[in-house]
Order: sequence, then C-alpha cells, then structure tokens
Amino acid sequence: MFLANSTPVTVQVVAFVRWVLQGSHFERSVDRGLRVVLPRAICAPRGTGRTRLLRFLSVVLMLDGVCLGAGIDVPLSVRETAGVGRHQWPIRTGLPLPKGALKSLEKLQVLDERGQFVPAFFSVANRWWGDGSIQWLLCDFAATVAANSQSSYVVREIAALPEFPSPMGFIPRGKAFEVITGPLRFVIGGESNQLFDQVWVDEGWGYNFNEQTKILDSGNFDLVLTSEGRSLRTSYWAPPRIEVEEHNALRAVVKITGGFASADSKEPRLDYVARLTTHGGKTYVKLELTLLNRRDEDLPIDGLSLRFKLNLDLTEQKFQFGGEPTDHAGSFEAATQASLMQDTANSYSVLGAVAAKGSGKSERLGWVNLSDGEHGLSAAVKWFSQLYPKELRVRNDSTAEIELFPPRKPSQVFPKRTAKTHELMLFFHGKRQLASGQVKNVMLGFQKPIYAVAPPAWYCSGTQVLGPLLEASSGLLKPEFNGLSAKLDGWLLSSRRAVLEARDRALGSGTTEPIGYGVFRFGQPPIRPEREPGEGTGGDFVHALYLHFLRTGDLQSLDLAEETQAANSDAAMAAERPGDESSRLPQLLGLLGRSHELYGVEGLLDGYLLSGNRRLLKAGLLLAGRVAREGSAVGQDCAGVASRLMVLMKAYEVTGDRQLLEATMQLVGVLYAWQDGDLDRLRRLSPVIASQWQESFKEGLGRNARENGEAWRALRNYQRLSGDRSVFARIRRSAQWIQHNPREWNAEKKVYLGSPYVGLILASGLAAAAEEAEGESLLEQARNEFERALDRPLPIDDPGLFGRVFVSAQYFPWFLSKASPAKRDVSALAGQR
Repeated sequence: MFLANSTPVTVQVVAFVRWVLQGSHFERSVDRGLRVVLPRAICAPRGTGRTRLLRFLSVVLMLDGVCLGAGIDVPLSVRETAGVGRHQWPIRTGLPLPKGALKSLEKLQVLDERGQFVPAFFSVANRWWGDGSIQWLLCDFAATVAANSQSSYVVREIAALPEFPSPMGFIPRGKAFEVITGPLRFVIGGESNQLFDQVWVDEGWGYNFNEQTKILDSGNFDLVLTSEGRSLRTSYWAPPRIEVEEHNALRAVVKITGGFASADSKEPRLDYVARLTTHGGKTYVKLELTLLNRRDEDLPIDGLSLRFKLNLDLTEQKFQFGGEPTDHAGSFEAATQASLMQDTANSYSVLGAVAAKGSGKSERLGWVNLSDGEHGLSAAVKWFSQLYPKELRVRNDSTAEIELFPPRKPSQVFPKRTAKTHELMLFFHGKRQLASGQVKNVMLGFQKPIYAVAPPAWYCSGTQVLGPLLEASSGLLKPEFNGLSAKLDGWLLSSRRAVLEARDRALGSGTTEPIGYGVFRFGQPPIRPEREPGEGTGGDFVHALYLHFLRTGDLQSLDLAEETQAANSDAAMAAERPGDESSRLPQLLGLLGRSHELYGVEGLLDGYLLSGNRRLLKAGLLLAGRVAREGSAVGQDCAGVASRLMVLMKAYEVTGDRQLLEATMQLVGVLYAWQDGDLDRLRRLSPVIASQWQESFKEGLGRNARENGEAWRALRNYQRLSGDRSVFARIRRSAQWIQHNPREWNAEKKVYLGSPYVGLILASGLAAAAEEAEGESLLEQARNEFERALDRPLPIDDPGLFGRVFVSAQYFPWFLSKASPAKRDVSALAGQR
C-alpha cells in the first residue's frame, strides 16, 4: 500500500536527500579540484551541488502537506526470479500513457511502498503525433528487491522538483575521454587508444583517484582479434570516435566506434561499435560490443579476447569461476593459470589451478573474478553457454582474459555482411563489495535481469497504445466466450515451448550439438523445413512475444523476446552499407526472413519502447529508412506490401518523421489500386505488383485469403494511426471477394479453405469491419473461425508462422469483451494540419 497521500513530503524525501548527500560525493569532487562535466556538457562550478540541493530542499518545504493525488498514477511491480537479492539495482523501463494524458514530464516522480521518493529520471520515448502528448516514456531508477520476492513502486504525477546533483561526469582531454560515476573513474582512448586506458576504483566515495586506487594502468588492456596468424587490434587503427549517446543524472551510455587493423594496415579489416553503460554511484560497466564485417568476403577468426592486466598484489591473488551446481575457486599455488571453457552448449570444463567439469545452460555460469586483498575485477558474458565456445582465463601475473572466440578451439568463419554482439558486465570492485557478496549478485543478476512492469490492463485497454488489445483477465469476456482467452494463451504457451524445443534438435546427422545454440546461431529461431505450402515465413515472432507479455505479464515471453532481439538487431546492423543506399539487405533476408519480408522491425521498436535500448532503435529505424527509400517498387506481392506498410507505420509512430508517413501513403495506394483494378496507377506505383494482377483479383487485397489477411492487419493499423475509417469499407469489400472465391471459401460449410490458420489471421479484420458497420454476419464468421482454430490446435514450432498467427489472434479477444470499450480517438495523425 502506498502512503503518499497521508505522509508529509518532507518525511518522504529523507531517503532522496540522503542519496544526494551520500558521502558528500559531489562537494568532494569539487573540493579536490576535479572538474566534472555534468550532463548537458557543463563543467560544474564550485558550489553548484550545494546550490542545487538547497533549491531542491526549498521546493520540498513548500510542498509539505500538499496532497499528492494527481492524474498519472501507474503501479510498477519488480519481480525477482533468479534467487539473487538486488540492492539499488538500476532499472530502465518504458511506460505507455493514454493520448492527451501528459505533455510534460516535470511533475512525475517514483515512490516506493512506503510512499518515499526514489531518485528517478524520466525521458520521452515518443509522442502521440496528433496532439503532441507523450505516448511512451522511459523511467530510470534503482530498485531493491529480495531474492525470489517482489517489490512495488508507483509512478505518480506530483510536483516539479529541481534537478538533483549527479556524481556522473565526462571529461574530454585531448585523445582521452574520462568517465566518472562517483566511486569509479576510467579513461577511454588515451595513450593506448583502447576501450579502457586507465581505471580507478574508490569504493569509499572519496574521489581518491590516485596510485593506491588505480586498478588498471595505460597499456594494460588489450582488445585483440587474430585471423590467419595476424593480430588485429583496435589500437592499431585511428583513434575511435567517442560520443555520449545518452545521459541523465543516474545513467549514461558512451558509444565508441572504430575498427580492427593490423600494425601495417591502411584500413580496418573489421569494424566495431562499443556501448559502455554506466550508472551513478556504481563501479560496474555494461559493455555491448558489436563486431561488423561489412565486406563482401568472409573473415576467418582464430581468436578474439579482452585482456586486463590488473594492479594486484601477486602474493594475495585469488580467483573464482561461476559454476553449476557450485562455483570453482582457488589460488595459483598448483598452477600459473586457470580457465573455464564452455566446450558445448551442454558442458564446460575447468583446467589449470582447479580442475572440474559441469553441465551447461545454467544462468550461474559465465563469470570470473580475479582479486587481491584490496580490489579486483569480475567479468561476465551474457548467454555464455548458449553462445559457445567461450573461455574465461586468469593468470598469476594478475591477468584476466575473456575469450569471446577462444583460440584453443577451431577457427570460426565470420560471414560476410554479418554483425555479432556480445554483452558483458565488468565490475571493478573493492574488497568490501567482494566480501559483502555484492559482486557475485551483480554477476548472477546480469544473466537474469529484473524488470519494472505495469499491470497488463495499463499496457492494453488502459492506454490503447497498441490498438484494440485486451488484457488476459477473467471476467472481461461475454459469458458465452468465457475460456477462449485462456485457450488462446494455452496454445501460445505450447507453441512457445515447441519453438524452444526446436533449438535442441541436432545440428545435423552424426552430431548431438543443438541447432539453436552457438555463437552465430543462438537467438535465431530455426525455420521448420517441412513448412506447408502457402504458410510463408513472415510474421514478427518477437512482436507476438511482446504482445503476450503486455497482455499477461508473462516474463518468460519477455525473456525470449530479448534473446531473439540480439540476433534481429545484429542482422539489421549487418545490412547497413554506409554510403550505399541501393543494397537490398541480402544478408538480413538470408539470416532472418528467408523471404522478401522485413522480419522483426515491429519487435525491434517494441523493444526500444519497453527498454530504451538505442541499439534496437537504431536497428529498427535503419530497416525502416531503407524501406522508405525503396518505396513501393520492391514488394513481391500484396503481403510484402502489407509487411512494409507495418514497418513504416511503426517507425512513424516512434519518430513522427513525415517522410516515413509519405512513404506509407504510397504503399496504401498500391493496395487500393490493386483492389480498384486501377492498373495504370498500379504500374506507376509498383511494376512488380502490377505484373501479378489479374481481373479475377479485383475487389480483393491480394491473390488469396492469406494475403488479404496480411493486408487487413496493415490497413487496420494504418486506420488506427491516421483516423481514416474508410479502411473498414475496403476490408468489407475484400471479405466479400474471398467469399465469392470457391478456392478460398466453402460456402456450404462456411469455412475458409487452405491453411488451418487462415481463418484465424482473418478473424480480427472481419470483427473490426463488422463493428464499424454493425455487420453481425461478419462478426459471427470471425467468432466461428476463432473458436474453430482453438479446437485442439497443434503447437506451432515455426517462429515465422508463430508470429503471423499470434500477432493476429491476440487482438481478437477485444471483440469478445462484455462491452466494447468506448471508442476514443487514439490516431497519431488526428489534429495535425
């Protein structure tokens, strides 16, 4: 229960002020002469921290006794499921808002279960472009939750508070770029031209960044790739481009772009993009390292490693590897080194100073710690066993190595036009952090993140940001349809299990290695080879998973979506060819879609709105921009046009870019010209589509029922964003065309022919058109098809078909609800001039 309405503001804010004053870290930084570049790139003058704090307190005193009840009031739940306690764990979450609810973020605050303020920062992810109100916001705060437990918070509109002082700082110094989080200071670039040039850790928050707190000297970090016997280093190439991609008082992302080259090379052989995410008051850094082979030739990789030679007392060194069921710890008395090798997806081995074996696929694997009596480094690789082979190695000369491509394993081929991202957590820690168990908790928690989530009703009917999507809650459907929503979700869950089980199928004859694991395979759901004719491969698997999470709160769907996003974003980044806007995404289509459709863009942008991950935003907009430039000339059929239409509308919804909107209008024109039989216009807009048109297709929106269903979904989304209700008349005409086509409709049995999923794909479009025109016959057809599909359905193990079926199916329960929700104007374009 939240106590905000009964507790004076001055009492609630005590925790907030204590956080600001913690160790007087802000004033200490100034007193010691360290010029910290605060967010907004302003060097803080002396006294700025005290001035901001006094201004903050003065506002708090004026607010004392004010009732805190206000418009926006969104409960958040933080669930811990990995058995790892989280203390002040950084969280970023995306929250939708109803249209017209809020245009400014300045009065939003986060409160905990006791009604006390929690330091938080809000930013706008996108807007309702009709009236300019906020559609999705991003919220950064730190949550505390016990192992296997749950904590509650609330986002509430209260009052504007002054910006509080931050320990975060960024300092450009020639070739070097310094980052300060409070207790952590590190240098990027510098004399070594590396991701980490120097590192200091002062867990006492004294800003004592001197030789005693320095854990890494310049030149003692090395990021090296070996290929065909040659060493390629980032330090051999030109100084990297460094930019602060985003920042606020609690969190910052520094983006570094560069290349791997040999000592005598005049151009990089492999490009990279590194994102370092830091948090105020923390000494750990999340590293997202993306390698890009933009060339048209494969690159053999013998090894790729990150090596840290730390400043440790050689006589007191100890190490620890995460293991299953127990960790593997020791010293260097028996041998000069130790390593943990993930040999296969299902097994690992520990060699050297400690010897052991264990099973893979455990979230307890994938981390190592090397330390002495004062400080050390812990490092973790996300999805360590799934992305095998991997190796973690420590040596008695204070060296820790993270082998992303282990040199002791056979060489691997980095395919042309391919990208690969690894996520790592690097925790530079002091002895108290290690002794308290905080280090291990961070390592394990990195493998199993926690999320702050709103109730499903808020994501769905409460805001309608995704259109007519009904949350899965008992009592919402009409009595005669009770149980249908549960049947739908049961089918989806059985299909989700089937997709996961498909990962474990053997890679080929004579091997037991699963097809869905490995450094270039994990996260790319295998395509079922025995696909039925006409099923296609389109459908956004990740988008369907996100819809399921939003409707139900099922975190397993959210986790699986996050796994798949890594491969989707890599494929999008690999498709980028700087300076060449004519390429047609050959690698993307080979990796993900295996068809003409742009697979995964809706899911990528969903992921950005829910998490604020700019890598997903970049990937989604990269593909959307390519679609906009290609226009309507590329689609191979009406389903392909519909797929491109969905991509552009989603990108427009996120960005408000009018160029995307104009490209959308062109694709809508293609579908309308097809239906009207306007062949001259169709030839002008899309010669490829025009070459397929026949007189018998007139009045429809495709060549068959499936293509019509894909077009309906795209046009319904277009209607939702544009407010153009003439779309429903188009859908009704198309439905009549199908019912007059004996190849698509059995008039006697009143069922759709072909794939058993066609009727389900059509159901939501039929229901929407029926609701608009009060056409009971269309609505009855939709209900019958929905119920027929749910009658003992077989699990779907093909991810493309999964996406096609369950994206459409999850929208249908809205039309079975007890009372149709009031029709609100939630269009993105309404009100624009």
